[in-house]
Amino acid sequence: MSPKNQVKFKDRVREITRRNRGVSMSHRMLELRSYFQGWIGCFSIVRMKTYFEDLDKWVRRRIRSCYWKQWRGPWTRIANLRKLGVKEDEAVTHGCSRKGLWTMSSSRAVHEALSLDYLAHEGLASLLTIWQTLTAKDLNRPVRTRMPSGVGGAQPRG
Repeated sequence: MSPKNQVKFKDRVREITRRNRGVSMSHRMLELRSYFQGWIGCFSIVRMKTYFEDLDKWVRRRIRSCYWKQWRGPWTRIANLRKLGVKEDEAVTHGCSRKGLWTMSSSRAVHEALSLDYLAHEGLASLLTIWQTLTAKDLNRPVRTRMPSGVGGAQPRG
């Protein structure tokens, strides 16, 4: 994967997840899903699982920052954190924090509230899951080598 393609991907995801865009989260999730499917369709030949895991983490952090922005005031943030299962004292300290969106999107309380299960339930597609389903057929095919006797000319033991 070239750095230029990675920059294009991140720019497009930033455009979709812009926090002042004025669209619902479900619309964002649908738009991200269709973009992910098309993008992975083009780059499904990339055999780097960790690459897609890292992009997944980055996208989830962007989505968490969108939620944090959407909740706006401290009392709304506290109420939503409490509703999603965060302890009261932790919800108050995080909800009243003056730190920025990006910093708060990686905090423990926000991760606990907006967990992987919650985001998946809300409709966020996982790049890794889409990649695995699209490449599952290709991963099971035998790998051809140049040497008729195996990799590097080594004889099989047995």
